[in-house]
This record gives sequence, C-alpha cells and structure tokens, in this order.
Amino acid sequence: MSNLLASRIKRSAKRISIALIGLLVIAPISFGTAIWLYSFTLRTNLDERFPPPGRMVQIDSHSLHINCTGHKNSYTVILEAGNGGWSTYWSRVQSRLANNIRVCSYDRAGLGWSEKGPFPRDDYTIVRELQQLLSVSEEISPYIMVGHSGGGPLAWLYAKEYTNTVAGLVMVDTVTPSYRQREDESASQVRMFVRKYLRPLLILQETTSRVLFPSDYSSRSYSGYSDFQVAVFEDPGFRTRMVSSSNAEGAFHSDLAYMSNVKDMPLIVVEAGIVQWPISEEAWRIGQKELLSNSSNSFHIVAEHIGHSIPRDAPEVVIEAIQTAIRESLLN
Repeated sequence: MSNLLASRIKRSAKRISIALIGLLVIAPISFGTAIWLYSFTLRTNLDERFPPPGRMVQIDSHSLHINCTGHKNSYTVILEAGNGGWSTYWSRVQSRLANNIRVCSYDRAGLGWSEKGPFPRDDYTIVRELQQLLSVSEEISPYIMVGHSGGGPLAWLYAKEYTNTVAGLVMVDTVTPSYRQREDESASQVRMFVRKYLRPLLILQETTSRVLFPSDYSSRSYSGYSDFQVAVFEDPGFRTRMVSSSNAEGAFHSDLAYMSNVKDMPLIVVEAGIVQWPISEEAWRIGQKELLSNSSNSFHIVAEHIGHSIPRDAPEVVIEAIQTAIRESLLN
C-alpha cells in the first residue's frame, strides 16, 4: 500500500513539475507576445497623427528624415542625437539659432521618422548614410558637426571620413574612448552574451518598459517645446517603434579608436556640470579632457549645474559652442 502511495506521489510531483516548467516557458512567451501585439496597435496611424516636421529623402533602399531651418549660407550645422534619440531632441537648440545660420537635425535609420536601414548598424554605416543624405538633400558644406552623448563619436567619425567637408566639431557631453572601454569592461558576461546573441530579449525588455512605465518621459521638463513635440516624446507608439533600431546600433558599437587627431580643426568640448553616468565623476571628466588634446585649436566649456541633457536643459550653452566653432573656423 505504501509503495502504491509513494508511486502516486511521485507521478503527481512529476506532473506538477512539468506544469511549472511549462508555465515558466509559456508565461514569458505569452507576456512577450501580448506586449508586442499591444505595442503594434499603439503604432497604428502614427504618420497621420505625427507627420514628419522636415522632409523624407530617399537614399539607397530606405528614406531618412531631415529637418533643416535657416538660410543657406557659408556654414551648415549638422546635429547628431545621442543613443536612441532623434531630431526632436534638438528642437530647443535648433529653434534658437539665428535665422542666418543653416542648421539640420536628422533621424538615423529606424529612429524618429526615418525608415529602417540595412544591417549592420555600425558607426561606419550610419556615417556613410548621413553623407548620402546631405548630398541628396543638397545641403552645402562646410559643416559644423555637433554630437550629443552617443552621437558625439558619429559626428567625429564623419569629420574623419569626410575631412574636406567639415569645418568644426562640437562635442556635447559625449561618450569618449575611455568611457567606452570602461563600459565594456564592466559589462557582465551575461549582458554581453544577451547583447550579442539574444537581442530580441533586450528589445522586449525595453519595449515593455516604454509601454508600461512611461513616467520617465512624462516627468521630464518640456519647457520650450511645442505641444506637437511633447506629444511625440510621450507617445508610447512612437517610442516603441524605434526600440529595434536603437538596440541594433548598440549591438555593433566600436572601440572609438577613430576619435583621434583632427589637427587644427576647431574642437569645442561641452561638459556637463553634473556627472550622471554610471562611472566615477573623475573618470568621466578625464575622458572629456582627453578629447581636447586631439586638436591644436580646442576649447572647453562646462555647463554649470546642468546634467547630461544639455541640449534640452541648457540650449544656450550648445549655441555658444556652435558660434565659437564657426568663429574659429573663419579665423583659420
């Protein structure tokens, strides 16, 4: 009798174990599917609700969005947003630049209003597409390249690849080679494995965060932005459609060895007064100063009492840096 009871208990335990394993497998899949379907519904009619403020330009297999203001003159300022960012982030800077300065913000492939582009989404591919965009758009050089955060290396690489078209560089609290090295060294093996081989998990995690926890957007200060721009920032459908392309860029980042000597090109490094990156303040500031040594014509500006979001919180500091780059270029 006891053997029969023990056998029944074992069978019941086995069934329960199988059921629990099934739940552990099925529940995440079901949850992920539900989130994906919901995010898909949020993206319906986006083009009608949020038409692009600039124009769509065809390059190769896809179209990129570019928004240029001001009269065409001797210089064109090109604004490169940070990781996961797009042209709207530059609105407070772009709207305040004098009308006699030509300034263009744009969206990398798959971000903002731009269509997705081919893989890999590495730095060289992105810069090559920007060059095509500016050429087809007939935006005249020389360019003043301005990059914020993760957009700084891209602006720098453009200056290295197309030196004859660039008159100045403005780095706004940008990622540096030393920071990138520390970031890679501190990343866990699990995170590196997921980033390299299981990118859909990262996409699901970020999509879930943007759908279920929008407070990180609604709590931000939108002073100086139009109602349309605020709606774009806060719309979960607009945000979630960019997750895949944003993660694709992160999966192919480089060691930034190309952020090297630019000779006597005007180089303005704008540094946040409040360090918000997850490394030591000293290490971040050392990286910013290291950039200055790459040009014999460099300038250092500190945005006092301002954190990393300088284009949003202190656009006048970015404008000062741009004007300095233009002035120094004229003197060269």
